[in-house]
Amino acid sequence: MAAEKRRELALRRLGLTVVRWNWGMLERGEVVSLLIGWLDALGLRGASPRPVAAG
Repeated sequence: MAAEKRRELALRRLGLTVVRWNWGMLERGEVVSLLIGWLDALGLRGASPRPVAAG
């Protein structure tokens, strides 16, 4: 758990957004609305996708 938190913090420090969900949320169909909320909050819904660097 501690290693996972460190990885998440490292991603956030890079300016990335980490969105978490669990299987229960997925099974209840809640993930799409969760992601839409995050995209709206970040002003990204409807925006063109940004390329992600590999490696």
